Amino acid sequence: MDIEALFDLFRSDVVDEAAPNLWTDTEVWEYMDDAQKEFCRRTWGIADSRSALTELDVEENDDWVEISSRILRIRGARRASDGRKLSVISFEQLERMRAADDDYGQPIMPVIDDTTTGPLQWLITGMDQHALRLSPIAAEDDTIRLTVDRLPATIDADEVAAGLQLEIADKYHRTLLLWMKHRAYSKQDAETFDKGKAAEFGALFAAACETARVERERLEQPQGPIAYGGI
Repeated sequence: MDIEALFDLFRSDVVDEAAPNLWTDTEVWEYMDDAQKEFCRRTWGIADSRSALTELDVEENDDWVEISSRILRIRGARRASDGRKLSVISFEQLERMRAADDDYGQPIMPVIDDTTTGPLQWLITGMDQHALRLSPIAAEDDTIRLTVDRLPATIDADEVAAGLQLEIADKYHRTLLLWMKHRAYSKQDAETFDKGKAAEFGALFAAACETARVERERLEQPQGPIAYGGI
């Protein structure tokens, strides 16, 4: 189902095909955009390692690198120069590591200062809303390649004619209708507001998202070795 087909299906389902419409085109596109993003928030987002936002250019002496606000989770990172894996750690994890008192000494950990340079080893999250702290400071130009879970691009009504497509899998497109209806019946207007329907479609959407999340979790969990029993 393409984006315009989902738009038309919404109009048909809520019996709002005749002018003047109860919900404007702008509202319907906004509901669709919100539905796709809400679906991704509840199901861990869209797995991505190939789009432009997964490549971060780093220049010599950089101590920070900006990341897209659409990134929900960084699952892995590597240096493009040699393919070396980079460790991703949150600021909170780093603070706990620093506070640990180990008889055998502190484990190797990132250094956060304005003087230590070298090959990139650590990416520290949580110190800035849309940026990663580099450790050590980059000694040379490089590119960081990420594997992430992210939000989809915003659905802009002006771009629909250019062939904009939904980014989630086809099998979940009808799930988006549930959230669109939830939003539609939550509209504060005498002709559209229906608390019962809004709650019903919101609950159905939540259940469908949970099913989708479990399906993804099952797909991404590595399978254990096959054990053969003896006779």
